[in-house]
Amino acid sequence: MARIAALPQLKDPPSVQQVKVRPIFDSSPHLNRGMPGIARELPYPSDRLLVATLVALGQPQWSAEQLRHHPPARYTAVCAWLLVQDAAEGDKLAKEKLDYIRWSYEEMRKQELISDIPGRTVGFMEK
Repeated sequence: MARIAALPQLKDPPSVQQVKVRPIFDSSPHLNRGMPGIARELPYPSDRLLVATLVALGQPQWSAEQLRHHPPARYTAVCAWLLVQDAAEGDKLAKEKLDYIRWSYEEMRKQELISDIPGRTVGFMEK
């Protein structure tokens, strides 16, 4: 994580405006024991930048916004953001992982498992 602290402070991307979403995960510590998580917003990358990154990879914005409420979701978003940085530097494995993430979201949209409208997203057990 030292790599993140050394990066310059940049403005948040204007492309993604924060939307109000209700938390869908229970972030109680006893339910998330042993799960890596980041409890508070980082100075860089900020939550808006993380949400924009996830949306660019294909995740619906309402779902990406959950990172503001759930520390393990923020940790996962930071991992995805770091993959993007590594891929930009030419890391082939990072590019492959990002391609897989994009493909996964594309497939979930085709199968109507996820949608940009929360009410049209079905749970995996319902499909």
